[in-house]
Amino acid sequence: MSASADQLMRDLGQSIALGDALVFNEQHCSRLMVDTHLAIDFEHVADEELLQIYSVLGEPPAQGREQFYRELLTANLFGNATQGATLSFDPVFNQVLLTRTVELENATSPSFLKIVEAFVNGVEYWKTYIADFAPDESESSGGANAANPKAERAPIATTSLAEHMMMRV
Repeated sequence: MSASADQLMRDLGQSIALGDALVFNEQHCSRLMVDTHLAIDFEHVADEELLQIYSVLGEPPAQGREQFYRELLTANLFGNATQGATLSFDPVFNQVLLTRTVELENATSPSFLKIVEAFVNGVEYWKTYIADFAPDESESSGGANAANPKAERAPIATTSLAEHMMMRV
């Protein structure tokens, strides 16, 4: 494994008061639990010198899937509503994920901490969005141009990892 990937994880652990607890296992994976309900996974792809960051957000809704996927794809547009991450769907497990790839060649510990903080904020936002999703009534009854009340939803909140009180690995 690359020393840079290991070093980034050590520095992240030190920055958020976990000490040396964030390490990769034999499968080159590590997990950060934030506030006991958000699992943030890291996978080191050594052959390509990449770190994959991902988190399962939930299952897509049974109803209103077209609207749901349209809103997720819209959020992906230029990464504006995902803070540079990507919303995706895993058909094998029927899960929506938020993912982000970090190239180790240009990564520094301060920039990596900012990426992880933005990612955690995005995970919190999109987990809530998915859990609270309800299709528009007018759209499910055939109104193709229905106004979307969720279009006015609040932007992603930005908080530092240090503000999360119960972090553990």
